[in-house]
Parts: sequence; C-alpha cells; structure tokens
Amino acid sequence: MLEEYIDAVKIASARVATITEQMMDILPQWSLAPVVDSLIALRGIDKISAMVLLGELGDISRFDSPKQLMAYLGLTPSEHGSGKRRRQGAVTPTGNSRARRTLIESAWSYRFRARKTMHLKRKGG
Repeated sequence: MLEEYIDAVKIASARVATITEQMMDILPQWSLAPVVDSLIALRGIDKISAMVLLGELGDISRFDSPKQLMAYLGLTPSEHGSGKRRRQGAVTPTGNSRARRTLIESAWSYRFRARKTMHLKRKGG
C-alpha cells in the first residue's frame, strides 16, 4: 500500500517536472515574457508563478482599479453588517482560485524564507 503511494508521488513529480520544462521552453517566445521578467523581480514570485498569474489574469488593463482586480482574485474581505454595525471577515471564497492560490503561496514564500539546514550553515553555504 505504501509503495503505491510512493509510486503515485513519483509519477506526479515527473509530470510536474515535464510541465515545468515545457513552460520554460515556451517562455522566450511568449508575448508576455517581458512582464514575467518584471514580476520575478518581486521576492516570492518565480517564473512559474508569474506565468500562472498572467495566464489566469489575461489582459490586466481590463481592470479599472486595483479594487476590481482584488475582487476578481477573491482577495477582498467578506462583510457582515446589521444596521449601523459593519464587520469585516476573512477573504471571500469567490474569484479566480488558481490565481489567488498562486499569490498566497508567493506571499508565504516571501514571508517565511527557506531556512538553511545545520549542514549548510556548517559548510558556510
């Protein structure tokens, strides 16, 4: 049973590697390659994240304001109100979940950098 899970992980990892390689192959010819280069200047965003975001968002100029873009991504807080009271909650589960997930993963990568292992620290790396 465990071997089946291990095989499934190996197959999935190989598939991810193949797709990543294909994405890197088409990047130089993509019309949005300069935008990808701009996005990867932001800490936490790599080429794959930038390509996913651009692929999901399409023409970003279609958004009249950052507020519209955030609503499209589902990154606006939910609101609960009654009379004069208004309370904001967690982000809404609406919007483009793939782009939102990519941005959240990038934010986590920015916020919590990978730590060096003791082995690397000892080696001076």
